[in-house]
Amino acid sequence: MTLEGGRHSVASLLSAAMGVWLMLSVLLWERSQVELWYSCGIGAAMAVVALVAWGWRSQLHWANVPLAVALFLATVLSGHFARGMVLNHLFVSLVVLVLSFLPFEALTEPTESWSIPPNADV
Repeated sequence: MTLEGGRHSVASLLSAAMGVWLMLSVLLWERSQVELWYSCGIGAAMAVVALVAWGWRSQLHWANVPLAVALFLATVLSGHFARGMVLNHLFVSLVVLVLSFLPFEALTEPTESWSIPPNADV
């Protein structure tokens, strides 16, 4: 496994953690089989996409956008979720959506805009 330029992306790792959290947290509330499988499926897909984006193809972080939107819409449009599950699903979908739009380099590379070049006169 070769990481792109040796950089690790905090955003991808956080998205992967949110996907795993989504899979595990669904067990905290009463749920139907459909809610269980949907949450686990979306969570697993988010985690896999984020880990692949972190390790091999950083352009794949955009693939989490439709997953986050699907989770958000399913939560808002469905009336079957428990209140805690609704808040959890909305939180996960919004965090993953925001992380998908963050530039990877901004989270991994220090900016040189404030650096002072060495001065030979000193």
